[in-house]
Amino acid sequence: MMNSKKNIFLLVLFFIACLSYLAYTENKQQDYDFGKTWWAVYFLNPQQERDLSFIIENHSSENSFHWEISAEKKTLSQGDEDIPLGEKKSVSVEPSWDILKNKKIIIKISTSKNSKELYKTFK
Repeated sequence: MMNSKKNIFLLVLFFIACLSYLAYTENKQQDYDFGKTWWAVYFLNPQQERDLSFIIENHSSENSFHWEISAEKKTLSQGDEDIPLGEKKSVSVEPSWDILKNKKIIIKISTSKNSKELYKTFK
């Protein structure tokens, strides 16, 4: 009888230890910056037709970002942004509507290691 109580106690103790470990590792996995290296770019207001504002969200070791807005291989605007790990920055650009009309706009964001592009077509 005493041996079975001891076994149940050890089983419950082992179960609690496993749950604690799983909770700890899951909490680390939910942290965007822990052991990961990625960055994202997206439009601030994708539904607004005349808005080219975009956000760069950084979860990588890179801090320097270069962006360039072009239409039909012609550069309309460009700039550099320093964004620390875990931060995001909004970039607002307002080129002339006449320049954008009936054109495919490409926003290219690059770091020293890779680049990403956003596309928007104005009618």
